[in-house]
Amino acid sequence: MANHKYREGKKKINVALVMSGGGARGFAHLGVLHVLEEYRIPIDLVVGASFGSIVAGYYAYGYSSASLIDKVKGFQLWTGKDHKKTRHGYLIGDKLEEIFRHDLDDINIENLKIPVFILAADITKGEMVVFKDGPLCMAMRASASFPGLFDPLLYKGHLYIDGGILNSMLLNIAAEHGADLIIFSDVSIFGIIYKKKYLNFFLNVVLKFIPSRRYKPVKKPENITLIHLLPRILFLVEKHKKQCEIYRKTLPDFIIEPAVDGIRPLDFDKFDAVYKLGRDAALKQIDKIVKLVHKSNSK
Repeated sequence: MANHKYREGKKKINVALVMSGGGARGFAHLGVLHVLEEYRIPIDLVVGASFGSIVAGYYAYGYSSASLIDKVKGFQLWTGKDHKKTRHGYLIGDKLEEIFRHDLDDINIENLKIPVFILAADITKGEMVVFKDGPLCMAMRASASFPGLFDPLLYKGHLYIDGGILNSMLLNIAAEHGADLIIFSDVSIFGIIYKKKYLNFFLNVVLKFIPSRRYKPVKKPENITLIHLLPRILFLVEKHKKQCEIYRKTLPDFIIEPAVDGIRPLDFDKFDAVYKLGRDAALKQIDKIVKLVHKSNSK
């Protein structure tokens, strides 16, 4: 369990729910969230990337887990009917943002009911970016721009893609913004890589061929193609990987890892099964979570 120094002496602890990326695996976050609500675990801030940013944004706006489940199951984009191939991926990112704007009233992040922090990758400058103010729909669209599925988001001269390439950075964001207890719902592929030594070794070998000094800012982001994105993504992973491994080991109080190994990121037709995996994983730890939260808040 993490040991946050600022927890001492507080009458009420701030609970953060951190949700990783993972494509369709992210349906499991809804199962986790539903269990936390059922057991009356107060969530004081949410942090997310990729699909986790979608759940975080809707929840911070005021959607309950039950209403959010109905909303996500109704997204027509999961069916693939509107997929139109472009050189970047599929031209459905704007359609996704239209859904967000319809549901969320084009609200700004700073006006949400609870604080939310969304992680995205700025490919133009080679940096990870945390959205904590400004248009919520734009931030969610940026963070959910999975290369090969959604076009990158070009916004004010910056090209953004999926923030889920470095999910463990979300933990540090939560800690830096006042979280006393961090619950990490992790369905990411990188979470699996970090746990399996042979996969971690292979990734490290690949990253050795990405010298950190070779990153060049993107001069014409509107012209970048998928093949040009890959080395830039690997650069960001290489730059932050070691620190992210430290965050994962030291910051979360609870890591909820639904058994989604057999679920592919594009298995959007498996909502019910993935949602149940999230519930099952959360229920295994909920007694410990309840005990710690209630014990801390009763002091």
